[in-house]
Amino acid sequence: MAQAAEPLLAFHARGVRYGIPAAQVRAVAPLPALTAVPLAPPALIGLANLRGEATPVIALSRLLDRPDGAPSRLLLIENGSRFALAIDTVEGVVGPDDAPECPPLETRLADIFPDRRTLGGRGPAATRAVEAVQDEDRLPLLRFMLGDQHFALPLDEVEQVLRVPEAVASLPRSDGVALGTLDYRGGLLPLLSLAALLALPRGETSGARILVAVIGQQRVGLLVDAVDRVIHAPVSRIDPVPAALLRGEAEAVVAGIYRPVAGERLVSVLAAGDLLSRDQIARLAPARPEAPAAPGARAETEALLLVRVGGHRLGFPLAAIDGVARVPDRITRLPGAPAFLAGLGRLRGESSPIVDLPVHLGEVARPVRGGAVLLCRIAGAPAGLKVDEVAGIVRAPAELLRDAGTLGTNRTRPFERVLALDGGERFALVLSADALFDQVEADLLQAFERTLAEPA
Repeated sequence: MAQAAEPLLAFHARGVRYGIPAAQVRAVAPLPALTAVPLAPPALIGLANLRGEATPVIALSRLLDRPDGAPSRLLLIENGSRFALAIDTVEGVVGPDDAPECPPLETRLADIFPDRRTLGGRGPAATRAVEAVQDEDRLPLLRFMLGDQHFALPLDEVEQVLRVPEAVASLPRSDGVALGTLDYRGGLLPLLSLAALLALPRGETSGARILVAVIGQQRVGLLVDAVDRVIHAPVSRIDPVPAALLRGEAEAVVAGIYRPVAGERLVSVLAAGDLLSRDQIARLAPARPEAPAAPGARAETEALLLVRVGGHRLGFPLAAIDGVARVPDRITRLPGAPAFLAGLGRLRGESSPIVDLPVHLGEVARPVRGGAVLLCRIAGAPAGLKVDEVAGIVRAPAELLRDAGTLGTNRTRPFERVLALDGGERFALVLSADALFDQVEADLLQAFERTLAEPA
């Protein structure tokens, strides 16, 4: 007896009728908002939040080299891989007598996703420790400014860095320390002036930021004049505060003094737990209650630096970034340099190659001025990555990070993971700076480094 033919789900894309085994279709839905993926093949039009997972969305017309269209529906497919097809309309399940054309999905997908790994699950990159962690004798510090003085907090005491919102609810009869409250994660966040806590004058506010920290059981926002960068300070260069200086409350909250190398200014290292007295904590608005953690459990999070590149929101593991700097006033273009290499500029007193990250990710070239430069190492050599904007630092819970699978090009896979934002409505792609460049590009950067090192 002949085996019954497998029922097909019929659908349409650009006027052509297609079919796919109905058993492979897990959902039919309107086309949602998509997160674009830099360096992606044309058929991959973005990522969508489908059933709580970041899912690659493939435009069927582009996949089959047909005229492009404006799809309005998608099919969630699971056939060993998990992806969605962007199509025009769905007809319904049909039998063998009315079987439509079945598109060669396996063959075409293999061309753009050679290893066919699946998005939506936590891969090894999400569970392994960051490879670029600091040595045990180094302490990651977030350095910031109050007036013209440098201060720092241990990075693990800073939950997030926020821009100052326009709307802050002021508190009546405040003492100059309590500035007001703002909405944060569905609750109220008390906003305090760190300068007032330390009995320092307020500085310029154009670049002000809010450091979110937990003091005791209370989450608070600390207003600072500017956030500089993350430094990995050798513990041997952090000295205790001389006893003769411990005269008042402001000095008592300074846990140590960091002595940078190369004659940079001293940095006062604060301890968040010592910034407020018990009475001050009690007077603050109560934090939004959270479910208690299991005894001995510790939330697994990773610090990420979020940046904007063109229309893309991207993230870098904070441990892989040596710092953030202004774009140098002078950048020297090198003859014969690849388009993505903006040129050489002075970063921390040394000439280093500066990569125009928007150009490297396919954006239209534009003037290099403005934005910021991320200090990192590419193929072992120091370099700078120019971005349009640094959005801030977030501590990402492990459950919001997903393996990025095959996103990228056939030459390089710069995207390690995907971070869900706004309840999964948007995504930020987490990059590996070293993986941004294939071997040829890395060799070019190293060649320019050697050029700098050669005597004239």
